Amino acid sequence: MINVPDNADDHLGLAAEAYEESLTSGEESSSEFAAEHPELAKSLRMLNAVFASAPSITADVSPPSSHVGRFKLVRRLGSGSFGTVWLAHDPVMKRDVALKVAHIGTHAATELRERFQREAHLAARLHHPNIVPVFETGDDNGQLFIVSEFCAGTTLGQWIKRQPGPVDPKVSARIVRQLADAADHAHRQGLIHRDIKPENVLLDESDAGPSDLPFIPRLTDFGLARDLAAAVSSTRTGMVLGTAEYMSPEQATARREQLGPATDVYSLGVLLYQLLSGHLPFSGPSEFEVIQQIVRAEPVAPSREVPGIPRDLNSICLKCLEKNPDKRYADGAALRDDLESFLRDEPTSARPIAAGERLFRWARRAPAMAALVSLISITGIGVLAGMSYHLRQAEQHSRELETALQTVREERETARSAQNDADAARVVAEQERETARTIGYRADLRLAFQLWEQGRFYQVREILNRQQPGSNRDLRGAEWFVLNAELNAKHQVLGHHQGGATECVCSLDRQAAYTAGIDGVIRVWDLTNGVETRQIHPGIGEIHAMALSPDERFLAIGGRTRVEDDRAHVMLIDTVTGERHGPVQTHETTVEYLAYSPDGRWLAGGSRYQPVQLTRLEDGQTFPLVSDRRHRMFGFSSDSRLFAMVAGTEVVSIWQVDQNEPIEDRRVPGFRGGSPYLVCFTPGDSLLATAYTNRDYLTLFDEPNHQQHWLAQTDRQHSASADFCCLGFSADNRWFAAGDESGRVLIWERQTPTQNPKQELIPVAAMNAHQSRVTSLQITDGPRVISSGDDGRICLTSPFSTGASHVRWNDMTVQAACIDGGELLLGCSDGTVRHRPLPSLDEFIGSPDDQMRGAPKIEEPPALLLQTTSGIRSIDVSTHGDMLAVGTEQGDVALYDRNSGQCIKQFATNVPDVDPMEVSVYAVALSNDGQSLACTGRSGEVMLYNTSTGEVRWTYFVGNGFSLLFLQDDTLLVCGNNQEQLVALEVSSGRLVGSVDASQSYALARNMAGDSLAVALGNGRIQLIDALLVEMRSSLTRHISASSLAFANEDRSLVSLDGQGDLYFATGDATTEFGKLRLPHPSANYFKELQILSNEEILLAITSTSTDEPKSPPASDLYVWSIRSQPNDVTGHFQR
Repeated sequence: MINVPDNADDHLGLAAEAYEESLTSGEESSSEFAAEHPELAKSLRMLNAVFASAPSITADVSPPSSHVGRFKLVRRLGSGSFGTVWLAHDPVMKRDVALKVAHIGTHAATELRERFQREAHLAARLHHPNIVPVFETGDDNGQLFIVSEFCAGTTLGQWIKRQPGPVDPKVSARIVRQLADAADHAHRQGLIHRDIKPENVLLDESDAGPSDLPFIPRLTDFGLARDLAAAVSSTRTGMVLGTAEYMSPEQATARREQLGPATDVYSLGVLLYQLLSGHLPFSGPSEFEVIQQIVRAEPVAPSREVPGIPRDLNSICLKCLEKNPDKRYADGAALRDDLESFLRDEPTSARPIAAGERLFRWARRAPAMAALVSLISITGIGVLAGMSYHLRQAEQHSRELETALQTVREERETARSAQNDADAARVVAEQERETARTIGYRADLRLAFQLWEQGRFYQVREILNRQQPGSNRDLRGAEWFVLNAELNAKHQVLGHHQGGATECVCSLDRQAAYTAGIDGVIRVWDLTNGVETRQIHPGIGEIHAMALSPDERFLAIGGRTRVEDDRAHVMLIDTVTGERHGPVQTHETTVEYLAYSPDGRWLAGGSRYQPVQLTRLEDGQTFPLVSDRRHRMFGFSSDSRLFAMVAGTEVVSIWQVDQNEPIEDRRVPGFRGGSPYLVCFTPGDSLLATAYTNRDYLTLFDEPNHQQHWLAQTDRQHSASADFCCLGFSADNRWFAAGDESGRVLIWERQTPTQNPKQELIPVAAMNAHQSRVTSLQITDGPRVISSGDDGRICLTSPFSTGASHVRWNDMTVQAACIDGGELLLGCSDGTVRHRPLPSLDEFIGSPDDQMRGAPKIEEPPALLLQTTSGIRSIDVSTHGDMLAVGTEQGDVALYDRNSGQCIKQFATNVPDVDPMEVSVYAVALSNDGQSLACTGRSGEVMLYNTSTGEVRWTYFVGNGFSLLFLQDDTLLVCGNNQEQLVALEVSSGRLVGSVDASQSYALARNMAGDSLAVALGNGRIQLIDALLVEMRSSLTRHISASSLAFANEDRSLVSLDGQGDLYFATGDATTEFGKLRLPHPSANYFKELQILSNEEILLAITSTSTDEPKSPPASDLYVWSIRSQPNDVTGHFQR
């Protein structure tokens, strides 16, 4: 491209202005302009002649025929200067096309024919989505035509005319960006279009554009395109071609040597200007005047025409309209890239015209005004001189600002320091919060164990649920998980009645229950899984009394008096269909109790302070039994002959049912001034049960001799007594239960006079099953009690259930145990070592009935690993699990292959002429590296062996040794004994290196961190000592010496087990004792051996029991609890 001097545009503008003035001044002036500017005068005269006097060229646009070549003409689409465009159909390709037929015929000038053919050939070189492609060209009997793709849309010019105003800047940029990309494609093919305008842009609406541009602009009509690579142009030198409003200055003045890609960039700039402002940058009454403006005038910035146009897009548009081609974008690609940057909100290369340059151009066009401005400027200099004082003040102000800025920096630094302090305080606060949570957890768990001892299950449940971790760090240890498991096993909430639950009755097989409440709904429960199976809605309102017929066909229900007749009705509900029958009785006050006779012939109903109604169901006849009491409970004998009810103070009335007459009014004197108010027959009519109002006891009388047989007292040790509200008996008459006003359920076990000569019973269980009054209860089995309460809950209480998986091995006494990976190794009194897999976390051992009664699952003895000649007293497995050390009652110590059970080495420990019981090995221990084996026992010697050679490395006398532990990477051996000190011996030499006062240290346990030892002493204390035996860190006091110790839950918990079968739980730092739980062992008189083990997932307790009966075989029990978080940690769910 030819470089144009920087002042070329100004030169052209002045020249054009001078030429215009010469035309208006006459021929003389025109001649003077021609003499002064001969070349420009020649160009301008030619342009004037062309645009002013050129005749119009008309062409025949009628269709030449119905076909052109093989193409069938459909309709005319438009006409241009060189041809007419038709919609045609291509029968070969079966598609519609745009067919451009030239206005020239067979005898047209060769130049025009070549020009038309050149358009087709140039356009055919282009393949771009924004350029309409040319399919082919042809000559039909001298009629030239071009075939291109048909676009069904309108032109961009038509689209612009339909717009109500300027086009959105973003939309405008997207349209021109696509056209610039198309122009760039042409430029890279060596072509410039030279006639880019809205009428040459077709809008293809068949393809989806951007969300705010529902068409694709496509460039067409390359009739004026110029091949930059051609040696000769197809147009005559000096010919002006194109549309005046879209011409660049070099195109308008026919400067052929300056034509290039920047020429099309100018046309695109005009198009962008038109879209942004709604009009062209230059316009006039004639094309010549438009060209004059293009050459001499500066366009008004679009942003001044339409406020709100982005500055970058305004600069891009003005850069396209630069007079000098070198100042425009070099080609379509540069323009496209800047528009893309604008659309992405990125910086653009376009910049506003510098202020100095704008001032210089203005001065050239208006010298007089420029002189005036210069004068004003000179005057201003004097004014500025007078402002120096103010400048000095400004400098002073600047210094003050700097000082203020420094102050701000210092304040910012102070704020940063305060932020750091706040962060540190936050860390401290978080630590204090965690400390407070820890203190709160320990206090809560201590209270929970105290409440557990008192049977106050609801408070225990609230505490355990309160200590769920949520999003906080989990503080729970073995104490929480074991207590939670035991609570869930002993107390479950089946469901709830809104407003209060009033009644519960069981089916004859005790596998189902019916409950009712203030909500007027009867719920049916499957007691094998605790699931509510269905609901019955009788529609009588509140239900206060309910009884199940012996054939289980009907439920008799009663409640409050109705508004309609001020009477309370007793209705019968079909248990299968839920249909309502009756009423069978009508009462003046609320019905409080209903009872069927065992033969199903009679229904008794009692209301408040009214006679009891006895209804014969076969004929509906009702008989009143006079009484002025609240009838909370009465009953029939098992043969349905007798009926008992409270008739007055210290009076129980016995009626003969068939005769409808009282047999006797039995005086039942109360104790300590109490009076009976609950009465019923026990199953089998062996006893008549009576509860009293003095809150202390209930009595059972022999029938028919009326002799008081038992006095069943409440357990006043743990809780204040309250009036009994309901009674229940097991089907076998072995168990009886009562519910009281405080929400407690108490259970007694009947005993023979030989078992209990004093005829007094203490409850075997007293549990707060409800938060308020127990309204009704039934013993299902085992004993297990289902109860309803004023709190609305239906509860299932199983006092002997355990939350542990419990298995028993009969005829087997376990005396030693250890965990090896996933297996449990057991050393037995018969000289065997047995092994079984550890129970998995989801393994359930024992049937539901066994679990409910606290009975274990009976298993065959585990698999045999090895057999020795005497009872096993101690075992230990190596760290790698390949060796097993065994110590026996006769003083034998041996090393076995852990997998095969084969003896690897026998160690000499027997002392000649000494009773074998005097050399029993109480403890063996293998070092972590497996190179050393230590043993101790009744002989009082600690002996250390080399496991490879079997040689004794050293011995040390400690008295009866009970326990051994290797510490400090096998450098120390700690020995517990029956002396006054716990000793630490150096493994390499057997030298005493440390000791601590510890009287009779029976059991040892090392924490996971390896820095502390827990020691169980003979006086019942548990001490926590550092691993080097330098100091005692903390101490706990127990009542009975622990037989075994174990750390759990990452040392958060310390668990111990004593000879009475009590599990004690404490914190891992031995600073807080939570409480105890007793292992269920109803058949055991005492424990012979006990061990507690943990592997961080489960807690195991192993016990061996004996009885006083000589023929009763020994047995060993295994209890397993999960001690890690499980999905069902929340307490209160039904579990079997």
